[in-house]
Amino acid sequence: MRPAFSLHRTVSLVTGAARGIGFATARGLADAGSMVIGADILAKPSELAVEGWLELDVASAEGWRDAMAWIEDRHGRLDCLVNNAGIIRMASIENTTLADFRQMMAVNAESVLLSMQAALPLLKSSGAARHGGSSIVNISSCAGLVGAPFSGGYAASKAAVHLLSRTAAKEFGHLGYPIRVNSVHPNAADSQMADDVREGYRRAGLGTAGGEVKEIGAPIPMGRPGLSDENVGAIIYLCSTASSYVTGTQLIVDGGAMA
Repeated sequence: MRPAFSLHRTVSLVTGAARGIGFATARGLADAGSMVIGADILAKPSELAVEGWLELDVASAEGWRDAMAWIEDRHGRLDCLVNNAGIIRMASIENTTLADFRQMMAVNAESVLLSMQAALPLLKSSGAARHGGSSIVNISSCAGLVGAPFSGGYAASKAAVHLLSRTAAKEFGHLGYPIRVNSVHPNAADSQMADDVREGYRRAGLGTAGGEVKEIGAPIPMGRPGLSDENVGAIIYLCSTASSYVTGTQLIVDGGAMA
């Protein structure tokens, strides 16, 4: 691995690390040399080798304060924060309940605000001693850029993640904080969330007789949906010093679907 992409001697926190993109990211950052702390409301998968594990409700301000205290006590630094935890509740606009909408906003978007507030002291001190500063990578979605049918609440929450990331990048830059903030917009088909989306489309009558989901939107130029592992390179890049001059950007990983 090229030195610019190495995360040796860094400490990273990945939320939603028990499965899907979060699991792949935690494993990938560890392979790149980082000391990874995984966090999830679920238990740590036995096959995931990480430095530490936190059972964290990302929608809880108190949970975030405790998590940062734990990291500071054991490691004294935080170089990379990957906000990946998220949920989806599939429904049409007319059938979306306010409770479901608020839960998606809390878990998907409010958690990003809470995490950045809680992590700022560690990220600032660690970033001051690192080329390119420390890094926050917020996992949004293609739906957060263009919307998606039958998932209005999810799309709205991911749009909030996108613009909160860009705002934080500008604000931290103006304040002189050595912290870069970027968002990644995946299109992965091998996760529990993707299964929930397919089931939601089937319930909406968008399935075929054989159970497959009818194509919605433009076809993917690369000819297939993406995999969770295929987002990891983008995240490692944004966490590493190879992206030392990259902040406030949106990195789309979708096989060209939005091209």
